[in-house]
Amino acid sequence: MPSRYCLQCGASVRDDDSFCGKCGASLTATAPAPRPNEFDPWAQSAPLPPRRPSPDAPNPAATQMLLVSVAAALMVAVGAAVLVLVAAGD
Repeated sequence: MPSRYCLQCGASVRDDDSFCGKCGASLTATAPAPRPNEFDPWAQSAPLPPRRPSPDAPNPAATQMLLVSVAAALMVAVGAAVLVLVAAGD
């Protein structure tokens, strides 16, 4: 029962064979090391450098302040509308 296979063609070979009987490839040479990320999409790659924010990126603090200002203005407008409607009903 063969316990090895030819690295070139995949034919089964005996343990004491030096060459493949099908393709003639040497069985004593080592297999070439696979190149990283050649066919494996899950292989680890070099870590990415940290990202710097682009100069055009919005400032999170300014965005938050804008949202708070808009919410406060809406609350004042709704409060004024309620006061006008209550005063008009009297």
